[in-house]
Amino acid sequence: MTAPRLFNPQATEILRCTMKNAQRVLGVFLAGNLTYRQRRPEH
Repeated sequence: MTAPRLFNPQATEILRCTMKNAQRVLGVFLAGNLTYRQRRPEH
């Protein structure tokens, strides 16, 4: 890391929460997309 002073504990916690939320949203989106595609009849 070139700038360790930017990564104070608070910023690290916010970044970790943001990444966790992004992963959960992406997982829900992918799961919904898969189930939607499975429900549709194949052409």
